Parts: sequence; structure tokens; C-alpha cells
Amino acid sequence: MESTLNPDASTRSYRRVLVEFYLTELEDRELVEDVFAEGSTPGTIFVPSHTVFIPGTRYREADFIRLLKEHEIEAILRSGLVAARSESGLVEGATMSHPSARFELSLVDTEDGVTVWRSTAETEGNPLATWDDLLRSLERKTIDQLGKDGLVR
Repeated sequence: MESTLNPDASTRSYRRVLVEFYLTELEDRELVEDVFAEGSTPGTIFVPSHTVFIPGTRYREADFIRLLKEHEIEAILRSGLVAARSESGLVEGATMSHPSARFELSLVDTEDGVTVWRSTAETEGNPLATWDDLLRSLERKTIDQLGKDGLVR
């Protein structure tokens, strides 16, 4: 995982981070946001966006800000799938697939709206890996990197 801190932004550790994952399938979006919530650390709680906002609903800016404040959200972790592939091959007479996915992520401070962190991550699974396994790998890599970069506790 490669990450970059915004040199012009003031950085701090965030206690409550909203996870906003862009996927077309609502079920997959909820799954990945929930996986991040399960990865909350003692010092940082990851809040799935689907528990704060109704998916597919457009909010006025004032309502969006009000909901962020009500839920004490200090930052928004935005992520999206850039590419996914699955390579297939024969293993002992059986067809096996080897899935992988590439994601782009950013962390936005809700106080000033500045993007403080950007990252790209690639997750790869073995022939027995599922989409869920790739998402859990993304969650672990992302939270570890945010910790190394001093943005989560």
C-alpha cells in the first residue's frame, strides 16, 4: 500500500471516521463499510456511512454537515474500486481463480474539508479467496497504514 500525507494539511489522529465506499451494489458497499467498522481500534471508531446516511439519498449540505456533527464524525474515509480481475487456471484438474482488486482511498477532515491523506491499495487472494477476503485484506492494510501515518490511534 502506498500513501501520501498532504503536506499543506494539519494532521491529527481521528477518533471517529466515517467510511464511505463507492460500489454500485448496495450489499457490497454495506459489506465493506461493515468490515471497516469491525476493524475499529481502541482509539478510533470506523462508522459505516450507511448507518448515518440513507444510501442513494441526496442531502443538502446543511443536512450533511448536521449529520456528521450529530455522529461526531471527524474525518471521512472515501474509497472506491479502481480495477478488479480474476485469473483462472487449472490446479490438479480443477479450475481455480486468483482474484485481485485495486482501490483508491482518501481521508478528508470534516472540520475544513481538506483531503489529508491519499492511498492506493492492491489486494490479492489465493485460489480459495473470496470477495470478502479481499475486502478484509483492504481493511487491514488501510487501518495499518493510517496508524503508521499517525491518523488513527
